[in-house]
Amino acid sequence: MRKLLQFTATLILLSVLLAACGPAATPEVVTIVNTVEVPVVTTVEVPVTPVPDAATLERQNAVIFDIDSGSVADPELWNPFAASARLDQGLMQAMAEPLFILNLASPTSEVIPWLGESMTYNTSATVWVIKLHEGITWSDGQPLNADDFLFTVNMAMNTAGLSNMPAFDTVASVEKVDDLTVQFTLKAGDFRFGQNNFIARTATPFFIVPKHIWEGQDPTTFTNYDTAKGWPVFSGPYLLKSASGTEFNYVRNDNWWGAKTGLADLPKPENLKWVAYGTVETRTAAMAKHDLDSLTAIDLGSFLALKQLNPTTIAWTQDLPYAWSGDPCTRSLNFNLTKEPWSDPDIRLAVNHAIDRSKVIDIAYQGTTTSSPSFLPYDLFKLYVDAATTAGLFTAYPVDAYDPAATKSILESKGYVLNATTGYYEKGGQELTMTIANFSDTEMSAAAAALVEQFQAEGINAKQDIQPISTFIDNLTKAGFDTYYFFICGPVDLWAKMDSFSTRNIPAEGQPSSGFYANTERWNSENAKAYSDIVAQMQNLPPDSPELTTLFVSAMEYWLKDMPALPIVQSAKLTPYDETYWTNWPTSANPYTSPLTHWPSTIIILTKLQPVGK
Repeated sequence: MRKLLQFTATLILLSVLLAACGPAATPEVVTIVNTVEVPVVTTVEVPVTPVPDAATLERQNAVIFDIDSGSVADPELWNPFAASARLDQGLMQAMAEPLFILNLASPTSEVIPWLGESMTYNTSATVWVIKLHEGITWSDGQPLNADDFLFTVNMAMNTAGLSNMPAFDTVASVEKVDDLTVQFTLKAGDFRFGQNNFIARTATPFFIVPKHIWEGQDPTTFTNYDTAKGWPVFSGPYLLKSASGTEFNYVRNDNWWGAKTGLADLPKPENLKWVAYGTVETRTAAMAKHDLDSLTAIDLGSFLALKQLNPTTIAWTQDLPYAWSGDPCTRSLNFNLTKEPWSDPDIRLAVNHAIDRSKVIDIAYQGTTTSSPSFLPYDLFKLYVDAATTAGLFTAYPVDAYDPAATKSILESKGYVLNATTGYYEKGGQELTMTIANFSDTEMSAAAAALVEQFQAEGINAKQDIQPISTFIDNLTKAGFDTYYFFICGPVDLWAKMDSFSTRNIPAEGQPSSGFYANTERWNSENAKAYSDIVAQMQNLPPDSPELTTLFVSAMEYWLKDMPALPIVQSAKLTPYDETYWTNWPTSANPYTSPLTHWPSTIIILTKLQPVGK
């Protein structure tokens, strides 16, 4: 850089002229100006942003999720209705969209319209009308409309045995009203028809599929996978890029209808990845190295260790208990009531009093949850649980009271004698034994193990049986257990939860139960029948009817008298996030949806995430 600087030099010349005889002359001042060009160098500091290498740039543009249930046996199976279909590898979170989403983090149980714009019914709940959003397209650009909706419903009604699909056996007829509207006419009024069949909760109950691809296919065997044809085709904001048993990669669909119609923002992540890392240790280590942005669920000890290794790790709360307690699936110890001695409610009560739930919470859950006086999730059903408390039910039937003296008294009254040598109770030469089954899962296994230890201490020779989930489900529906540690999940509706114990769900002799939560205990006593009669009345009332409270309290008294299952704890999930690359995850301070990224509400998270430092 050169500047022209003007320097002025003044030279004063004094000429003194001496005259021999004359006076001194007046001095003359002369100013001389010289203009000179002088080169000047100026140093300017300019911030330079380093250009990331290709690997770093790829990582910054991707979100990496943990696959909740581990590796996928058939990564080329993208038919959600197949018996062995997996949904938690991104299919249900990023590709297949639900009609409506229940926000389980909302205190009002907000229902968020997604593919569906509205759902209405008449006063008798015999006619239901569902209207789709305008402008929905499949990922191949074809419109998604009432034709696809109607085709999928008819496919379900005409094909027995489809998984992840309602049977629609209460539907008398279904018809297309216009390009965006479908109407169902039911055989009888059902105030929960829409809620149970079309609102996504922990899973999506109904997937619309494209008629132009599925028509003519066998929905029980069609894989819905052909990369040459661009399959699978769904409507979500991401497209499948590659699939293996342990890793699934997705690329953003920049033409996603949801962004074009204003439903939600186009997700910021350009790429998604679901990875099965395996054990809790390897999953935790992956997040410590920033190779996972979302970890499905871990125990408190692993989380605290992770925070030491990776300070950018966060959870639902930033202090104890860290976990989110909105999971609707409370944990319980369940009995096979067709087997002795578990068919005796007194024996079940003796077992109940042998449980110190505080120790189960400390050992298996490390203080991140609370005990449960009923099978209802408290946060979602506070109105009803509080009503039962006010009515004195939990005082009359203290479910969570640890009372080993009562255990001893009840067992002895039933003819059991403690063998001083073995330390176990016996009756008629037979030892009191118990096998607690659970499906292979860190939480479930830890809780069942804690129960086994407590029963052993109280003279019940208990042992644990950890089973693969497929084996567990088979035994669950076929009454193949002695006892089992499980949960009651299903629809987030009071009647549906209560109906899980209704006698109407008991299958015919030799037949399996109709579902995971269909009275798999086979509770069929006189109290069970009285309970079921009241629950049947609840079914005929709208979900917001004030009459439900009174009916709930009456029914619960019958349930507590028998205790066909023993409520243990509320379900809490500790789900860490890494904020190194992405922020605006759901937390207690920002509860825009549930924090669990193996649920369909993950699609909401994808539209909310923001890149760090951009």
